[in-house]
Amino acid sequence: MRSVVENLLAGNGQHRLWPGEPKSGRVAVVRGFDVGSREFRGAIRDAATARGWSSIDVPVTPGFGALPAGEVRLVVVARASLLPLGERCAAHWGAHLLGPEVAITDPSALSHCSVPGLRVTSATGAHDAVAARLSISGPARYRIGGGPQITAESLALEPSAAGILVESGTPPTTGLRMAERPLDFELDREAEAVLDGHPTTLPPGRYTVTARPAAFHRVVVDHEPVSSPSLV
Repeated sequence: MRSVVENLLAGNGQHRLWPGEPKSGRVAVVRGFDVGSREFRGAIRDAATARGWSSIDVPVTPGFGALPAGEVRLVVVARASLLPLGERCAAHWGAHLLGPEVAITDPSALSHCSVPGLRVTSATGAHDAVAARLSISGPARYRIGGGPQITAESLALEPSAAGILVESGTPPTTGLRMAERPLDFELDREAEAVLDGHPTTLPPGRYTVTARPAAFHRVVVDHEPVSSPSLV
């Protein structure tokens, strides 16, 4: 993986991941705590340093609103089980995501595809991203755009190319609808939630959810010549 990252950060225009040839940026490493993960972090950090880039470490799953601030251009994931967190991080930063399945070292064989996500912002200014699903337990009041307010015992939100897929109701009876406009929801008390597969808590207050058609960009192997059109 180190050689893949070094080639991506080389800035020689041999791939189609971002326009121009950035001379520097920041790489986030999503990894575990085992020896192999620490070695992976060291290898990616060394690769970034060799190309004049900086790096940050994401060794644990942050709670809502606790992802590191600042700009990140590339998120590198150590193993497949950490991909949900890597996708959330990439959606939060609007970054490119490099998963462990991409092992090819020829940068001209790499391209990317855009992936939808959601941006969640609280009234206090905390914000986070949803790459797959946000499920909230307990009563919540929500409205879509300027529509009527709806009270639900459970609320789940998923990103879609068409907007926000909303699942709400009183389990086991729930309904689905597609929201093409921003969604606001309000919690009267702290609520348990699952954000992209990881348990977290949401403080009481008002939240706004916005769909992002191209929240992040997944690095994929593309064997077409470099001169062919980009996938995005």
